[in-house]
Amino acid sequence: MIYGFQYLCQALTIIMFLTCYPEDSITYSISTDNDAQALSLIKKVYASTEDPEEILKELKGQSQKGASGVTLSQACCEQRYMRSTWIAFALCFFQQQTGLDGIMIYSNTIFAQMAKKGAISITAKQGSYIVGCVNWVGAIISPIPLAYFGRKQLLFWGQISMGISLCVVAIFQIYDMSIPLIIALCVFITSFQFSQGPIAWMYAAEVAVDTALGLCILALFLSLLEKAITMEFMVHSAMGPQGMFFLLGGITLLGALFVAVYIKETKGLSDKEKKQLYTPVEFLEDDAKPEIEMKKTAMIAGEDEAASPTKLKDKVEDDFVTPANFREN
Repeated sequence: MIYGFQYLCQALTIIMFLTCYPEDSITYSISTDNDAQALSLIKKVYASTEDPEEILKELKGQSQKGASGVTLSQACCEQRYMRSTWIAFALCFFQQQTGLDGIMIYSNTIFAQMAKKGAISITAKQGSYIVGCVNWVGAIISPIPLAYFGRKQLLFWGQISMGISLCVVAIFQIYDMSIPLIIALCVFITSFQFSQGPIAWMYAAEVAVDTALGLCILALFLSLLEKAITMEFMVHSAMGPQGMFFLLGGITLLGALFVAVYIKETKGLSDKEKKQLYTPVEFLEDDAKPEIEMKKTAMIAGEDEAASPTKLKDKVEDDFVTPANFREN
């Protein structure tokens, strides 16, 4: 039954994608010049107060010009893109350095080591069930805080909460306090799901070009590889589980400092504004020049039209008061 549950979840996921999300993405529709489909998807995704045509124009202009056509070397090294690329990479790196994935993967080993030392009164399997259920519930309700709080606010306080929780877990491990340890671990998992869990990938997609997201995936797999190699070793080493939790807590608090210094708020910004958030000012000025020139041209054309003899003649005739039009007025 337990082993079949994962296949049931995969089947439900496939059914959900086939029924709830049958359309292609907005980006794909734009890349295939299917503007009608893109507009239809924009109306579903964006708020009703926003103009779909304007959003499509922005996506086809700044976002797509600055996303799909950018090479990996440009994303990493060019001044226009590199700041947003490496900030997104670092954010995803700190997400994985909280150690949640490693804790979930090695939860049975971690709890078994704790039970062996008498730090907890439950079995390793029971401990794994508890953290798994809390993680599942937290993932389901994680979108709720995003509707009320900004990205940076959630990231910063989430990092603080996770770092403190991990250090508290280590302290309770030292003093063999079973119930408080489980509670602190559940607080850590919930804090992750309310902050770094969903926001890191969302933020990276908002501010970085498409090519840079490949680096973020690289940060994920490198961190998973590092956790797979080191976490079980740390648990069984002289540092023990408590040392591992202190280490993860310290790195997580360092991540809070990174968020406070480098992360900028994106909530309430348009897609174009998000993509330009980390772009140097000189490049923003260059991007604005064509638009300014177009506006100037339109203004000159309007002035020329207004100053034409025909227009002036019509205006004079309209403004000249005769008995006939006086009676009409």
